[in-house]
Amino acid sequence: MKTNSKSLGGAFERKVASQLSYWMFDDPHVLKREPTSGGSKSVYCGDIFPMKQITWKTFPLLVECKCGYTNLTPTLLNYSIVETWYLKALKESKQSNGQDIILLIQNFKNKRGILLSTNIELDQIVYKCVLCIKNNGGYEYVFCYDYNEMLKYRFVDVFGGKIQEMIS
Repeated sequence: MKTNSKSLGGAFERKVASQLSYWMFDDPHVLKREPTSGGSKSVYCGDIFPMKQITWKTFPLLVECKCGYTNLTPTLLNYSIVETWYLKALKESKQSNGQDIILLIQNFKNKRGILLSTNIELDQIVYKCVLCIKNNGGYEYVFCYDYNEMLKYRFVDVFGGKIQEMIS
């Protein structure tokens, strides 16, 4: 039986929300999938954000999830789909309330591994590649990592000082 893309995407977002929640807060229920899949931007932008009270002064992460996309798997020579998604997330980040760190989590159909694209260089983890994306006459550097590899490290070790001043 075929699974439709909407339910596949929703399942992926719920899985990522639980994983990130456990990784960041040691509680799989703090972060949740936004019920309208990013359609509501009343407090936070993105697909995943806190649904429980957190002690951070702000939630600095804009988390976008993409799942499926058989014909759009990126390569080093053609990553236009990642570029499109990243620029959309960047635009939302600029309009948000302090969500300056973009986590674009992508699971391409029939490909092993999950790709994490972000606008910051993470500590402790070796990136797979760096994309140079044109944006308003300038360039944005996007660091790409193995998402599952990142989850093997402690959140505070990966984000280090990049996030510390935002959450205290």
